[in-house]
Amino acid sequence: MLFVRADTLGENPRVRVFAGSDWEECGDAIRLSAERTLIVGGAHNAAGGAWDMFALMTNDAGDSLWSRRYGTTANDYALAVTATTDRDSGFVLAGWSEGLVPGERRGLLMQISATGDSLWTLDTPEAAASELADVMQDGAWRYHAAGYVDREPHHGCYLLTEPDPHSPEPHAPSRFSLLAPADDAVVDSHRVTFAWEAAFDPDEHDTVRYTLELAFDTTFATSDIYGPLDTTRFVWTADTDEVPLFWRVTAEDLLGNTRLCRDGRRGFRMAIPDSLGAFSLFYPDSGMGLPRTASEFRWERALDADADDTVRYAIQFMVGDTGFTFPGLPDTFINVSFAGNPLIGEADTVWWQVTAQSLLPPMERDSREVWSFVTWSVGADEFLSLPLEFALDPPFPNPFNAVTRIRYGVDRLESVRLDVFDLQGRRVTTLADGMHTPGRYECAWNATDRASGTYFVRLAGADRARTAKLILLK
Repeated sequence: MLFVRADTLGENPRVRVFAGSDWEECGDAIRLSAERTLIVGGAHNAAGGAWDMFALMTNDAGDSLWSRRYGTTANDYALAVTATTDRDSGFVLAGWSEGLVPGERRGLLMQISATGDSLWTLDTPEAAASELADVMQDGAWRYHAAGYVDREPHHGCYLLTEPDPHSPEPHAPSRFSLLAPADDAVVDSHRVTFAWEAAFDPDEHDTVRYTLELAFDTTFATSDIYGPLDTTRFVWTADTDEVPLFWRVTAEDLLGNTRLCRDGRRGFRMAIPDSLGAFSLFYPDSGMGLPRTASEFRWERALDADADDTVRYAIQFMVGDTGFTFPGLPDTFINVSFAGNPLIGEADTVWWQVTAQSLLPPMERDSREVWSFVTWSVGADEFLSLPLEFALDPPFPNPFNAVTRIRYGVDRLESVRLDVFDLQGRRVTTLADGMHTPGRYECAWNATDRASGTYFVRLAGADRARTAKLILLK
């Protein structure tokens, strides 16, 4: 490497040759004072091998103060150098490296300290071969670099950086990327774990917190916001399925400086496997005729694999093209009265089906079957024409021998129990238990296995009850 210094007229040159066992080339030099001139370029072993970036600090006499080599296992070369604005933080070298992306030359910026220690590196984001041939720093501590990018043919390349992290001005958090879920990922769990890189703030005693946004479109005009978060992970419980979602993360420091994730945003789609198991209808059998205006309907339980989930049921009745539904049933049976129903009358064929509904995630599964039944074929009696109220009618016959019939009414959709107790208050039997629709009901108590005596029948709803006395004589 040849060092030449001349006066302002280009005369009285002072020549110094730095000779060693390596091949060395000078790409650029910068003079800071009589005691400091930095020369940069490339060097590699004379016997072969990859080129390294080379930096040599000299004084005006040409004395070497220090020299350093930087590089990867591939070729690296410095084409230009500039001092930082304060001239004390060091220097920034511009050039290229083939070790950042194997087999592809990329433009490179590298800052070194005043004593030659490497502080940071930055390569061009362009996904093509490139070089940076010049660099300067402005008053806002940003670096401007120029060079070329190979797009067949070459095109000029201009790179503007963020403010130097070693500058004295307040800084925004560093750039960071999203990690998971990947862009266009398909998520098959109702618990989604979002993860992203940590953003660092170079300002002393500053800290970074994060805000996660979830939206149904890329504008994020309407989004769910989670944060501020102190970690780079967040677990979200999905409340939807088969819907595209988009997410992004913003980092913010204590001074209010913000940085959006490098990715801008990512999208994913929820595709949660059905957590509700298949189930079948149980009673009444398909095609069965109902002997009375009221009947109990039963079905299998739809098992849910999700822990702590709740399953509700909705039963639907259809006559022709019209129908009605009783939703939100907590159990696998319901007592339904069709007395006075404006849609269903005597001798109608009615189709029925049950739908199970879970919460995590919200989803539905229909019963395997859609069954039918034929409604009663006898005229409504006086009992059915009574005003609808929560009532327990006097049992008939009473006193009775072996069998008595018990009629009761329910005026709203609720869970109802009809129990028989003895004189000591012990429950003898349960005649009805479960969700009832508004209507009139009738059931029988066969007491052939019971001793003669006094009993009580009790109709109980959620917040009310009715009681009647029974006398069994044998």
